[in-house]
Amino acid sequence: MDSPAKAVNTEHKWLNLPQAIPAALLLSAGFYFLSMHNYLLYHAMVELFAVVVAFTIFSIGWNTRKYSQTNILILLAVGYLLVGITDVLHTLAFKGMGVFTGYDSNLPTQLWIAGRYLEALTILSAAFYLGRKNLLHARYLLALALVVGSALIIAIFTGFFPDCFIEGQGLTPFKVISEYVISLLLLCAAILLYKKRRYLSLNILKLLLVAIGLTILSEMSFTLYVDVYGFLNYLGHIFKLFSVVLIYKALIDESLNNPFQLLFKELNDTKEQLQAELLKTKASEEELEQRVHDRTAELEASNKELESFAYSISHDLRAPLRAINGFSSELVKDYYEQFNDRGRHYLDRIIKASARMGQLIDDLLQLSRITRVTINRELVNLSDMAEQISEKLKALEPDRMINWKIAENITIRGDRELLWLVMEILLHNAWKFTGQRNRSEIEIGFLIKNKQKVVFVRDNGAGFDMLYAGKLFGPFQRLHGTDEFPGTGIGLATVQRIIKRHGGEIWAEAAVGRGATFYFTMGREL
Repeated sequence: MDSPAKAVNTEHKWLNLPQAIPAALLLSAGFYFLSMHNYLLYHAMVELFAVVVAFTIFSIGWNTRKYSQTNILILLAVGYLLVGITDVLHTLAFKGMGVFTGYDSNLPTQLWIAGRYLEALTILSAAFYLGRKNLLHARYLLALALVVGSALIIAIFTGFFPDCFIEGQGLTPFKVISEYVISLLLLCAAILLYKKRRYLSLNILKLLLVAIGLTILSEMSFTLYVDVYGFLNYLGHIFKLFSVVLIYKALIDESLNNPFQLLFKELNDTKEQLQAELLKTKASEEELEQRVHDRTAELEASNKELESFAYSISHDLRAPLRAINGFSSELVKDYYEQFNDRGRHYLDRIIKASARMGQLIDDLLQLSRITRVTINRELVNLSDMAEQISEKLKALEPDRMINWKIAENITIRGDRELLWLVMEILLHNAWKFTGQRNRSEIEIGFLIKNKQKVVFVRDNGAGFDMLYAGKLFGPFQRLHGTDEFPGTGIGLATVQRIIKRHGGEIWAEAAVGRGATFYFTMGREL
């Protein structure tokens, strides 16, 4: 069985002219002789065929609306329903039928022109909405069309519709002008259909364009007759008959014999668009992969440069620093008493500065290693870590009065060594900044916020002004002088980098003289 795409692309010969022209001439001659013998029968046969086609278009379009991805069929269905109803009334109102008594030839002519307006607007609307993605609501459209059609028919039968034919005089200016307006609407529809030809198969496009052309010829014929039984009236109906045959061929025969031609052509177009988008996406993915590869290479090169820089700091800078420390120690050992007070002050400052520089080098190396180290996540008990770190800090100053509050069983998932460093820096800071308190308090605990475990380290130390909190985690940023509280300004920057690498956040709350609280998370765990 052929695929939909193959069915769409298969273009059958749309019209067999050698057979069609003789058949059309023979049919025209037969209908002409029938019109000469019994015009009512001829007129009824032509109109009823048009009515059957109109109702068939409605039936197919309405019942396939749920499967169609385009507006054209539902518009044609609703429009041709009104056209079919109007043409039935036109046929029954024709002089000699005896259905609507008390009316002259003006009534069928009014119904005719109303039907042609409806048909022209239907084809124009279908051409306008062809290819648009926003689908119309079929039930609302049908309800609106029935209201408009009912109002139009009521206006005709109650005398509010303009006269189109006056007995003994012929067509009114309104009727003639309307035929030209209808022809113009049909011409606009033909132009739109041609511009949007990519949405239709070649067969259907050709049939619709020829059908519109014959309809325009029909309208032109109806601008000239003076007798509803005359030759021009007959000619107009013949053109209409052939246009209806072509519309039948385009919208019914073609769509039933090869339903993919009309109903599912857009699916094929969508498939082609998706294939094109897939190719673009594949090209974009390849480009993205190349960019990722290039960026990875750049990062690897940067990491190597950083390692080289760290090696230089570790070895090249430490060599002269060791010399400074060594010679300073010799001066203290052998010549310290020979210096005056100013000389001893300068020597003490050199020793402290070299020690601070050594500590700064260690902290910088530690900060650089954190960006490269591989994180091994496991369940870590921060309470145990805090207990061990607090014991080391107590040993530094055994006489200090510190009230340690460590919550039990604070567990969190992360890298054990890096989390030890986090707790060590935060607790050392709390220990350092509470050094001027008679009685220090340091608390380690946790709380649950937005389904996340938030660990905190709180102290009652010096605190800081929250206006400068933005500088708190920047390297070399200090909110207190080194003479007041020693340090390099690298510790909190190191802590933040470790927390960020775990996917967490860190922040602080403090007030000057009232201590500080540092909070951190390790990402969503609950």
